[in-house]
Amino acid sequence: MRESEYIKLKQEAEREYREKLSAIEMVWKMSRQPTRQSKATGNSASRGNLKVLVKTFVNQCKNQFTIIDVENFVKPTYPDTNRGSLNNLLRKMVEDGELKQLQKSAGRAPAIYHNMENV
Repeated sequence: MRESEYIKLKQEAEREYREKLSAIEMVWKMSRQPTRQSKATGNSASRGNLKVLVKTFVNQCKNQFTIIDVENFVKPTYPDTNRGSLNNLLRKMVEDGELKQLQKSAGRAPAIYHNMENV
């Protein structure tokens, strides 16, 4: 390995680490701020916080992902989030050009998405 390769790999690892750390800190802060709904139920997501959390996940994704991957990321913070809400957010992100839908859902197989920033 040459020094230039070492430096490039090290910078990439540091950048990925900072992105992941930032996402974790954002989720932590969001989970500590009660919303109007969460005061009553204890665990519902406000629309804005859910959107930020989904965008955090999407920005971290280097590869293709499905709604199931998004749901697995969101559920620890907002366990009552339903797939319909996530599906609507992903559809809106496709319409806004933030995501590309590589494959439509078919039967029980979920749609496959890709972050347009990582193309």
